[in-house]
Amino acid sequence: MLPSGRTPSGHVAFAPVHVAPLHWRNFTEVLDTGPSAHAALIVRLIGHLYHIETSLRDPKAGPALRESERAWRSAPVVRRIHAAMKVMLPQHRPQSPMGRALAYGLGHWDALARYLQDGRFEIDNNLVENCMRPVKLGAKNWLFFGSKEAGHHAATIYTLVENCRRFEIPVETYLKELLTRLPGVIDPEVIATLTPAKIAAARARRTVAA
Repeated sequence: MLPSGRTPSGHVAFAPVHVAPLHWRNFTEVLDTGPSAHAALIVRLIGHLYHIETSLRDPKAGPALRESERAWRSAPVVRRIHAAMKVMLPQHRPQSPMGRALAYGLGHWDALARYLQDGRFEIDNNLVENCMRPVKLGAKNWLFFGSKEAGHHAATIYTLVENCRRFEIPVETYLKELLTRLPGVIDPEVIATLTPAKIAAARARRTVAA
């Protein structure tokens, strides 16, 4: 999640980011059932997309660079996958593993390709799933939040905590700073600078300057 300002009640509002249901694993499951030239082609092209993402993640490319690189490196591959899937679909029985994989992918194509439109988006939701695993393991300990609003607040807290861990910021230190500064902030642009990602980026700039 990313900050989008304050709600009329004064709470910090968070807008959901892309968590696309990228079930590309459907095609690897087809290969598990036997040889398939069509599935192998899709898996190979998907592998190329992930190779591009790895090349962007290693130097910790920012959103603008990721969006630019994806536009000229990933987008052509995504278009090829889409075209290939449309050609393949009529060649497979609807209830076959490959037929189901193709129908699902084409039926959810907008969500699958959305990561190309915004450099903040990941190609899949693996990071979110990994962050949510501790929450899932402890679900029996906090099965009920008490209200819809409480659930929203809890989701916000989980997001902040996991982003602190992602950017190697001490959680307690961050929360103390946030709760100290936030009550007196009104400007949404200033609020946007209080996320773990922005604080980590600011610290990195100060380190380079020093």
